[in-house]
Amino acid sequence: MAKLTLYLFGKHSKRTPFAYQSYRSIFEKRFDYSTDPFKADVILTGFIKDFNDDKELIHQIKSKNPSSKLVVISEEPVWDTIWTPNFARRIVEITCFDKSYTVHQINHYNSNVFEFSSYPYYLTTHNRFFTRYCSILKTASKYSEQDILTVWNSAPYKISFIAEKRLSDNYAKSYPEQNTWGLSKFRTDLALNFTGQNNLVEGKGWHSKQPRQDLPDWHLDKLVKLNKASTFISAIENTYYKTYVTEKLFDAYACLGIPVYVGGAEHGIRKIIKHKSWIDLYGLNPKEAFDKIDSFVPNSEFVQAYIQELQNLATHFSDSFTYISEREQFSERFSQLLHCLEV
Repeated sequence: MAKLTLYLFGKHSKRTPFAYQSYRSIFEKRFDYSTDPFKADVILTGFIKDFNDDKELIHQIKSKNPSSKLVVISEEPVWDTIWTPNFARRIVEITCFDKSYTVHQINHYNSNVFEFSSYPYYLTTHNRFFTRYCSILKTASKYSEQDILTVWNSAPYKISFIAEKRLSDNYAKSYPEQNTWGLSKFRTDLALNFTGQNNLVEGKGWHSKQPRQDLPDWHLDKLVKLNKASTFISAIENTYYKTYVTEKLFDAYACLGIPVYVGGAEHGIRKIIKHKSWIDLYGLNPKEAFDKIDSFVPNSEFVQAYIQELQNLATHFSDSFTYISEREQFSERFSQLLHCLEV
């Protein structure tokens, strides 16, 4: 298979697998990276907005190199469902100066690229997720039932939400044909039901204008802040979709909180989480979800299931061979897909 030359286009290209160091070393075996867009076979970004924001350059590139392919690989479903018309289509068109150009879209909804066996794509984008969970969960897996109950009963917060405040109905859009819907507004509405000083609600739009991603290490900051500090921890994703799984649920276990999540019967999280040790809000509205959490009292059976899950996750995040293999499999699927695209 001949190597293709890639050019990473626009600010959202840094949110693609080609920009992550953990993937770049793999892709460099299959692709050449170019700093000259006019010499690239593939012009790639993570959000179609980047192409629309610089149509003049796109027009220049396609005029000089008509065989170059415009590709959007979106790892974030919220960008697709809110700001990308026809997000489920593999091919769309953009118009630049009365010329129409084909754009190839690759995302959770129109390809198998993000399907996973053991480790969701997002966890493979940076080694810190695996290494931190490996260390933390190894210790947590040794906790007894009394240890766990002591953590929950003495935690300063009943529930914690660390996520951006999003009140717009755009963040609740639903697409039944794809079995996907936005959860950001649901998560915000749920957080608004929990008032009082014994609840932690933090993130852009709540008490700060700063995105948490601007922190030197937003993930470590979260783990330190929530460690043994909250009985319940919101792990609700931005979007409900079967292949979309981020760090949130695993963070909750790592911090020894009871995870609050939305995961239906077909959700990919069930490939990993083996025990009924979290609160599933699937199918509930914010008031119903509040009542379920507020009235929940963990019994001995639940605590034992939670301990078993900590042990399961400790084993899961000790298998570096499978973790690396998952990354290799993703790279292979994506590479094959890119090589098969037509202009």
